[in-house]
Amino acid sequence: MPKPRILFVEDEDYIARVIKSSLEDAGYEVFRANSLVQGRVEAATRSPELLILDLGLPDGDGTDLIRTLRSYSSVPIIILSAYDLEEYEAEAKEVKANGFITKPLYKSKLLQVLRSFLDEGDQPEPIRPFKLSNVDYSGKRILLVEDNELNREIAVEIIGSTGITIDTAINGLDAVHKVAQSEEGFYQIILMDIQMPIMDGYEATRQIRSLQRRDIAHMPIIAMTANAFSEDVTNAIKAGMNYHLAKPIDIGALMGILSKYLQAPA
Repeated sequence: MPKPRILFVEDEDYIARVIKSSLEDAGYEVFRANSLVQGRVEAATRSPELLILDLGLPDGDGTDLIRTLRSYSSVPIIILSAYDLEEYEAEAKEVKANGFITKPLYKSKLLQVLRSFLDEGDQPEPIRPFKLSNVDYSGKRILLVEDNELNREIAVEIIGSTGITIDTAINGLDAVHKVAQSEEGFYQIILMDIQMPIMDGYEATRQIRSLQRRDIAHMPIIAMTANAFSEDVTNAIKAGMNYHLAKPIDIGALMGILSKYLQAPA
């Protein structure tokens, strides 16, 4: 009999290790995410049968993840918080969370709550793999320029769900070399991080735009940065970028960029 799959979204490593170990000892298969963005990706790809979710995440409020999931799934969601239920009860009901557990967390209490959803009566419907876009971009290729390994993995998971082929570069200089060595029209979009070692995204964009090729002038280059001030947006445009996406990347905004710049095959 397969083990029930649980997705645990928690950014504190010690708490995550303890709870993950306790749940695995109790016979559950546990996947962990440590951020809002990673939680969205794991939920979309792991098909969990239940989620345990901390509200205070480094890149956003956990209720935003619940709202995303509720747009396509009724999977049970348990909120984990250091605050009393009274402070979050109205919001928890609004986003349709199924349960609420306060910290400090005791193994017996956690297992009692989980079993009420997973071990009694009919099994809940797991999250079905979620296609982030109804459009199939198979045959299209983009270059993702990002020095952070985790950010690259998350972006590849998200974008890859649309059928796009993704090449990666770990800094601006790497990106310039990959574009210069590719054939004309090889890449349809470049997603460019700004703050990177060796060569930042601004300089990489300027060097790519200076390449003597017909496709370069019209190739969309999208800035990705945690800095979303108007000055940063202006600097991105001046460097030759077409658009600016603030980090953490909003999935809807990213899908909008792909829709804008890619023509899906008929």
